Amino acid sequence: MANKEKEEVKKKSTLVHDTICLFMITLISGLLLGAGYTITKKPIAAQEEKNKQEAYEAVYQGASFEEDSALNKSLEKFNKDLAAGNYLSTLMTEQFNVLAAK
Repeated sequence: MANKEKEEVKKKSTLVHDTICLFMITLISGLLLGAGYTITKKPIAAQEEKNKQEAYEAVYQGASFEEDSALNKSLEKFNKDLAAGNYLSTLMTEQFNVLAAK
């Protein structure tokens, strides 16, 4: 009987040990993957933008494609107002501004 009790304790001990080992492996792997993603995120985005610009240049030769900060600000404002539920008033204001600019 003493052997069976020792074996049961050993099995429980092994299960806990294996669980802790798997948890540590998963934790370390997750941290390393997260660090690798963070390090490579900006270079990958820069390369994707470069590829996109090269594709635009191949299709539309001689054209330049640059960001329009005024348009980006307007879109951000519209999205914030839309999220707040101010869709109609924002839409009417934007249309009025477009017509007034003409």
